[in-house]
This record gives sequence, structure tokens and C-alpha cells, in this order.
Amino acid sequence: RRDRARAAHAARMRAAKEEESRARTALEEERRAREEARRQRDEEAKEAENERIRANYAEERERQEAVEASDQARLRAEVQRQQAKAAAARPGPARTAPKPYELSLALAARLKSFRRGPAGNTALVLRIHHADGELQLAAEYQDTSLEAVAEDLRESEPCYVVYAYRFLHPDGRASFPVCLVGFMPPAVPPHLRVMYSRPATALRDQLGVNKHFQAEEMDELTDEWLEARLRGDAR
Repeated sequence: RRDRARAAHAARMRAAKEEESRARTALEEERRAREEARRQRDEEAKEAENERIRANYAEERERQEAVEASDQARLRAEVQRQQAKAAAARPGPARTAPKPYELSLALAARLKSFRRGPAGNTALVLRIHHADGELQLAAEYQDTSLEAVAEDLRESEPCYVVYAYRFLHPDGRASFPVCLVGFMPPAVPPHLRVMYSRPATALRDQLGVNKHFQAEEMDELTDEWLEARLRGDAR
């Protein structure tokens, strides 16, 4: 009987030790699990903090680059403004008046006698010969009218008409003003329009005339049209 009691007691002791060992093992595993969970939380928090720092750094770098780009743009704009201001202040090349065409020898000789005083309505038709750089006499009319001169002109070709006209004043006096009439019909090609329009003022001085009128239509070239302008010019 005592042997059985001792065996039972020994069995109970072994069972108690095993239970205690299992409890200690469970507690150790629980402790390790808590530590692992805490370590993972710490790593996640650390990674989140690092990500926040990286995001803040990228944002700050972006902001700095934007500020630098804006400053550089303002600097370029200021440099361009200063350059434009300096360019505007620099004197440009002097503009010279267009050089008048030379008078041909025949025209120069005819104008010399023409200026001495025509006896009646006299007209000289002049055309530019660009290749020769000359203004040449194309036609001459004696004791004529402006209408008769217009009949021989072409609607696609400009010309100058130097016309000495017998002009009657309201008091009955007669004078012979020498007029320069530029004929520039609408059908004239652009290059001829430029060629004939540029030297007109210089040509007026070159020919020694003080009356300069412009006509675009052949129907305008009449003595009445010229008289109206002479009377208006006299007023």
C-alpha cells in the first residue's frame, strides 16, 4: 500500500512539473510574441517617419526649384528689358531720301528751253528707265490740252506730265504755271507704283516746278480738273 501511495505521489509531482513547464513555455511564447509585435510596430513607425521625412524633403526641394526657376525667369526678363531699352536708345542708321533719277541729256536740254517760258499749253510726258537710272522724255505736245495728252496714255503704265498751262485769273490776267502731274492708274503693278511714288517730291524740285498734283484715272486728266486744283492751290 505504501508503494502505491508513493507511486501516486510521484505521478502527481511529475504532472505538476509538466504543467508548470507548459505554463512557463506558454508565458515565454507570449512574451516573445509581444516583443515581436512591438518590434514590428517600432519598425513600421520608423519606416513611416522616414517616408514622411523623404516626402517633406522632396516637397521642399520642389519648392526651392520653383523659386529658383521663377528668379531665373525674372532675371532673363529684366536682361531682355534692359537690352531692348539700350537698343531703343541707340541711334539707328540715318535714313537718306531716295536718290532721284538722273535726267537724260535730251530731257535736260528740253527742260532748259521749256523753263524760259512756253507760249501756250505745252506738255512733256516723262517716264522712268530704271535700267539706265534715268528719267527720259517719252512724248512732247505743243498747243494741246490735258485731255489730248491723256488719250495717248496707257492705263497700266504710270508717268509724269510736266504741263505749262495758260491759266486765266479772275481779274483777267494770264499766267503760265508749270505743273507736275503724276499719273498713277489703279492697274499699275506694285513695283512700278513704288518706283514712281518715291522720287516724286525730289523730282518736283529737280524739275524746278512748284505745283504738284496726282491723278489716278484718265478721266481726271482735263484742263477743268487742273484749273480747279490751281484755283484751290491759289486760295
